[in-house]
Amino acid sequence: MKKFYILTLIVLCQLRSYGQTDIAINGVNYTTTDGGISYSVSRFSCYVGALNLGNIQYNNTTLNITSIAESAFNSCTSLTSIIIPNSVITIGDYCFQACSGLASVTIPNSVTSIGRNVFDSCSGLTSVTIPNTVTSIGNYAFQSCTGLTSVALSNSVTSIGFAAFELCTGLTSVSIPNTVISIGGYSFEGCSRLTSISIGSSVTSIGNNAFASCVALTSVTCLNPIPVAINALVFMNVAIANIPLTVPLGSTSTYRATAIWQNFMSINTLANVTFDSKHNPNIYPNPNNGKFSINSNKELVNQIKIYSLDGKLIFAQNTNTVNPEISLESISKGIYLATVTLENGLETRSKIIIE
Repeated sequence: MKKFYILTLIVLCQLRSYGQTDIAINGVNYTTTDGGISYSVSRFSCYVGALNLGNIQYNNTTLNITSIAESAFNSCTSLTSIIIPNSVITIGDYCFQACSGLASVTIPNSVTSIGRNVFDSCSGLTSVTIPNTVTSIGNYAFQSCTGLTSVALSNSVTSIGFAAFELCTGLTSVSIPNTVISIGGYSFEGCSRLTSISIGSSVTSIGNNAFASCVALTSVTCLNPIPVAINALVFMNVAIANIPLTVPLGSTSTYRATAIWQNFMSINTLANVTFDSKHNPNIYPNPNNGKFSINSNKELVNQIKIYSLDGKLIFAQNTNTVNPEISLESISKGIYLATVTLENGLETRSKIIIE
């Protein structure tokens, strides 16, 4: 019996050596299952200071990090910033949950989704840019990130999960891009400093309590000409009777005849234009401080014009280049309309938030 036990232990150790290897470097655990070709950051890791996963050295070799496991850095309060290289494809659920010292994070273009509770309760996180490859933001992904003041959602995002940004009390404005189809329940609930919301033209579903208790709201813009069916819970504890609603040209009568939307203080037309949800250029970042780029998908941009919401032209520039960079000097904070004319004659329109 004793010999059998020893033999079994030897076999298990051999299987472990051929199948999986663990390396610990400065408190961070790395696992490989392919003999060192690629590595995953494994659970129970923690790091003090700023971590660059693109430059991890072991035996004179740079580790090829392809994934970060579920709960890998959970509650690692000493982690202040992290650079995630383009080799990383997946970031596990709960990965950075409760990393209260985390102030900045770089999410690579190789990542296509942000999972459940990934940055939940990262109270030190001040800004996040979602890359163009991300299509979904999971449930509770940024819940209780109280230091988060801005979030740039790319034009690739199609869904925002349940309570994704709930209790992000530092957020002041949110622009939901035209690619988003569904906004989960409680997604922005309790964002008490949120003053403006822009809801993209493709949104067809808004969950209960999505904007509940956003008590500082002063303006709401809906770019879908067809009002989304909602109930009173969506804006619960929000005085919508004191808030103006802005909608596309030709949609005012429809919104005035639709439950809940009709209860807003006024329903106005956005600069007397309609919006093309399929061909809008990607203005990035958005919101921004007056400096932004236009991702024109390799099309030549001939001209850009910026209008105020009352239709006044405040900026015009002939660019004649691909992916131009724009700088608006001395522009006031607020919501504006950008009209972009491409070389093929297509004129597209997007909303810009200047913070």
